[in-house]
This record gives sequence, structure tokens and C-alpha cells, in this order.
Amino acid sequence: MKQFELVRDGAPDLKFSGERLASVRNSPDRSRGEGWSGSTGRWTKLCLYRTAGGMLVCRRTQYSAWQGERARQDEVVMFDSTASVIKWFGYSDLAKELYQSAKIDASETIE
Repeated sequence: MKQFELVRDGAPDLKFSGERLASVRNSPDRSRGEGWSGSTGRWTKLCLYRTAGGMLVCRRTQYSAWQGERARQDEVVMFDSTASVIKWFGYSDLAKELYQSAKIDASETIE
């Protein structure tokens, strides 16, 4: 187990023991093609952790290289189920990449 301390905007920072399950990011550079964030000069990083107690910690960090915009914004939330994690991160390409990396099945099944 590793010790983590995550910055939270507008809330106390979060400290816990656990493991990082997955981390993905897109790019602010349009020439990157498939990994481009869709907004020049802005990008997002998503991380998923599991605490020693079994909670899932979700972190979304949004970055901006634009003058006059806040350079970094952190959101950190905790859940006890992967269904809640999926609901919070949603189904963007970046979120789906995170699920794949964390080995979370976020598909919908019908019969």
C-alpha cells in the first residue's frame, strides 16, 4: 500500500493508504489527433484509486494553459461501488479509457 494525499478544491485535502488502479489523460495539442482533448490549450487527467478499506477514490483534474484561466482544478470524490464511479465519470472517450485500464466493465448488456 502507498500513501496518497490528493488536493481538493473547496474541501480538505484527502489522505489515504491504497493503490492507484488507473490514470489517463488527454492532450491540449490538436496535432495529437485521437488523444486530443477537443480544446486547444486545455486537457484533463482522470485517476482511480482503491483505499486500504475498499473505497474507490475518483479524481478529475482539469488543466488550462490559457492566460486568465485557472491553471488547475481538482475534483475528488469517494464511492463504494464501480457503478457509482461510472455514473460520476460518465462515458467520454477518456472515461472509457480509464475503465479499460482499471479493468472495469462499463458496457450495457441486453438480452
